[in-house]
Amino acid sequence: MADGRDSWRNGPEAAQLRREFREQARALREELREEWVKEMAKQQAQMQAQREEREREFGGGARRGPGRPRGNLSRDAIVDVAMRIMQRRGLDKVTMRAVAHELNTGPASLYAHVGSMAELHGHMLDRIVGDIDLTVSEGTWRERIALLLRDLSEELLKYPDLARSALEVRPIGDNTLRFADHLMGLLAEGGIDAKRRAHGLDMLMLWTMAGAAEHAADAAGNSAPDATIKAFREAVGDAERYPHLAAVQDELFLGSETSRFAWGVDALLTGIATSNEPGTV
Repeated sequence: MADGRDSWRNGPEAAQLRREFREQARALREELREEWVKEMAKQQAQMQAQREEREREFGGGARRGPGRPRGNLSRDAIVDVAMRIMQRRGLDKVTMRAVAHELNTGPASLYAHVGSMAELHGHMLDRIVGDIDLTVSEGTWRERIALLLRDLSEELLKYPDLARSALEVRPIGDNTLRFADHLMGLLAEGGIDAKRRAHGLDMLMLWTMAGAAEHAADAAGNSAPDATIKAFREAVGDAERYPHLAAVQDELFLGSETSRFAWGVDALLTGIATSNEPGTV
């Protein structure tokens, strides 16, 4: 039996079988090696993507560490950094973590100066309001109010992301208070009593910010105003279905954006000045 087994082991069939096993083992090793190389390449690509994402998030600045000086932590410094991040990469990249990194501190440290992201957005809006000139003295009180609100709208439109957030977050801070105080003074100059001034101020601010948010959405590509207007024009031409709209279809889009804005302010002011006293309706 031993001689038979030895004879088979040394025979051509066994030799062929050993060659096949070796070839299969070699092929399996190559296959495993290729899978390992692919997996390593995938992991390296993921790590590189994560590094690039961190570079984009933190603006390619120096990393935190003992050799990097800590920034002066204050509300103004936090808002400065938040504005820079927004201008570079958009409002969605303004996070407490990103701001803290720029100031070489931890996110928790920021909350001693800014209570929340909503509050931070409010202070960022306040920074924008601070760029409005409150010293204009030419024109009637109505004209100066229209100019003031127009300037507010244009400043907001310089930062479309922030303008869209203005409907959810009101600006807060000294600049906003000075703006509101100046607007209140112009309403008083127009002879509008205290109650109507108090209610009218909120209406004028909200109307202006809502308009800016709408135009900011168009500017950011979140809607297609030309296509929307075209579809609306076609729809209101159906006098049988929309008789009242069809009757004024030519007037619906009459006038420039500037003239429509001025008319809107005038209509609001007329309503504020001549409405029933607040609290009596």
